[in-house]
Amino acid sequence: MSELVAALTGRIRASGQHLVVTLIAYAIVAILLLSAYVAFMYALAFWIASEFGPIVAALSIAIATLVIALGIVVWLKVRAGRQERRRAFRAKATVSAGSTAAVATVVPMMVRASPVGSLLAVAVLAYVLSRAGQRERD
Repeated sequence: MSELVAALTGRIRASGQHLVVTLIAYAIVAILLLSAYVAFMYALAFWIASEFGPIVAALSIAIATLVIALGIVVWLKVRAGRQERRRAFRAKATVSAGSTAAVATVVPMMVRASPVGSLLAVAVLAYVLSRAGQRERD
């Protein structure tokens, strides 16, 4: 038993060390990418300033950055809306499948109980099955 615990703690320790090394590597990559981005923006500003002037350079870089950021925000909102609609559709399908299964298990009992019960059971089952395939309109 102690060998098993030692093996597990060794794996956890190795896994933790691997995680720390990975996090440090990604932090270094993020810093280098940020430095490259700043250098690129700096060079772009100098080039635009030499062609059109410093005010146009600053405004054009600011506007371009703002448009890109707003585009990303809009994309994220659209994507979140799609995911929410899919999640709601799946939840509704799960509920519909569950209610269909529940009604299908009740139908035989109602049919055995009485003829009126069987008519009611068939009507309820037909209604549930017809509603299960429909999508809710927004």
